[in-house]
Formats: sequence, structure tokens, C-alpha cells
Amino acid sequence: MRNRLTPCWWLCCVVMVACPGGVEACKLISPNADRAMSFARHLVGACTPDQRRELAVPAQEVFQAIREGRHVDLVGVEIGGVIHFDRLPLQDVTSDTVPLPSLRAALRARGIRQVRVVRGTLSIQDSTVPDVLATNLLEGAIIFHGPVTMKGTTFRRSIDFSKSVFLKPLDFSDAVILYETFFIEAQFFGPVAFEAVSFGTHTRFYRSVFHESVTFARSRFQGLAEFLEIHTQATADFSSVIFSQGTGFSGARFGRDVKFSNSRFEHETFFRFTEFRARADFQQATFEQTVDFTGAIFRVNPDFSHATFARPPNPSLPIPALRSNMLWQWVFEQRQQLIVFVILATATIITIWTLRRA
Repeated sequence: MRNRLTPCWWLCCVVMVACPGGVEACKLISPNADRAMSFARHLVGACTPDQRRELAVPAQEVFQAIREGRHVDLVGVEIGGVIHFDRLPLQDVTSDTVPLPSLRAALRARGIRQVRVVRGTLSIQDSTVPDVLATNLLEGAIIFHGPVTMKGTTFRRSIDFSKSVFLKPLDFSDAVILYETFFIEAQFFGPVAFEAVSFGTHTRFYRSVFHESVTFARSRFQGLAEFLEIHTQATADFSSVIFSQGTGFSGARFGRDVKFSNSRFEHETFFRFTEFRARADFQQATFEQTVDFTGAIFRVNPDFSHATFARPPNPSLPIPALRSNMLWQWVFEQRQQLIVFVILATATIITIWTLRRA
């Protein structure tokens, strides 16, 4: 008699063929690396939230690696605890701690003789940071010698990199920040990427200086966005950005081309006394509330083609394209009154002409 295969047996065969190795268990691994030079932890496999918490990488271990100057490489992990960079030891400002002569001179001119230093690369990708990550500096500076990468990482609390100096590239692309983001008086000497980032309740880049290109393209600012008195020395990209709350670029200086094309400003926006030294692209930008360009300086005629304004901006702006756009928008908004006016004017002219002929 022929043996009959049960449906369960067939199901097992399908699973074995489709997934010969089975589902990889959740585990924390340390990739092969020179442990004297690096601190690497990768979470692999199908992990539940409880497993992620159980396998959390202690913040103390991460901080100790940073303190020792090792490269930090974290992927897919959860960090348990806070990291405060102000706990790093102070070091004298020398060519070793601050390699750039111009930066050393600037620090000394401000009376800063000692700084904190992060020598290794800092990479925390596709991970979760439940607690605060902060410099906690009111004075002084912290120098990041290597690249800093936070791509795809979720920050459930505030992050504060105020007074930080980044000598190499910085990348926060695809990150999610639920609360405050502070980069007050930060300096960026390498390319900066905040592309497709979800910013939380309050974002501040007050008086930050970008020496290389910077992009915030396709990001969303859920709360207040402050870029007051920033200085960009290379191209800046704010295209396709959504600013959901009040937004300020007052006092900013854009040294090279800046793009705000296809961006949406949902609340009050301020460009008071902002200086645009190169091309400013506002094509198809949408301003849903008041926008204030009082005192703004455009060294090159900006492009406001197809931009829309819920309320007219400062009427004294020397922008022909903007004036034309505003004229057509005014005509559209007043179209009913204009139609009535044209009809009445036409009727009046016909009446006068008829009476004169009679």
C-alpha cells in the first residue's frame, strides 16, 4: 500500500526548501576586528522588542570605548543608559587634539585652552537610543576627529551636540528624533547629511557653521525649527522639507547656492536680515502662513517661480518673479470682484455710448 504524505509533512518540506537555514536566532555578535582599536556590536536575527532590551549594549561600555579612543561600530542594537560627553577628560589645545590651525586660533581667541576629544569613528546605525545623548556643554568644545554616522537610528529622548566640532563627515540620514535636537554653535568641517530625518519637538542649529555641503532634503520638522544666524560656506539643500511649526532663518548667511524648492512652510516663517550671497531657489515652495523677509539681502535674483503664498510677503522685496506670481495670485483670489467690476464697467461704457449716439 502506497504511503500517503500528510499535509503537515508537505508543509515542512516547503519550509525547508524556502528557508534551508531556518530563521536565524536573535543574538548579539562582535564582528571580527581589532578589539584594541574598535568596539563593535551587531544585533542579528529576528528579534522581539523584549529580546532587544535584554541584549541592550550598556552605555557605560560605549562611553568607555569612546574615552579610550576606540572606533565604535553599533548596528541594530539598543543602548541601555545615557551618554554624556562632558564626562570626557579635558585636554590641552594642541596640533594633536585640534589638527586645524585655523580652528586652534579661533578657539584660543575665545579663551578656550582645553577641549574634550572623540578620536575614533562613532557609528550607531539602525539602532535605538532610549535615553539622552548629550554634550552638556555651555562653554568650551568637543572635537570629533572621525566620521559620525547615526543613519536610521531612533532617538527616543533628546540629543544635544551643542559646542561640537566635527572634522569629518556627519550623517543622520533616515534618523527619527522624537524630542529635542540641539546643535547650538556647532561646526561642521566635512559634508553633513540630515536627509529624510524626522525631527521632534524642537530643533536648534543656532549659530552653527557649515564649511562643506549640507542637506536636509526630504526631512520633516514636527516642532519649532531654529536656524538663526547659521552660516553655510558651501551648498545647502532644504528641498522637499516640511516645516510643521514656526521656522526661523533670521540672520543666516548662505554663502553658496541654497535650495528650498518644493518645501512646505505650514506656520510662520522668518528670513529677517538673512543674506543670500548666491542663488536662492524657492521654486514651488508653499508658505501657508506669514513669511517675513524684512531686511533680507539677495545678492543674486532668487527664483520664486510657481511658489504659493497664503499671505503676501514683504512687498518691498526686489523680486520681479515673485511680484508677477503675487499679481496672478491676487487676480485669482479677487476674480469674482474683478468679474463684477468688468461687467459694470462694460455696461457703463455701453450706456454712455448709446446716450451719446442718441
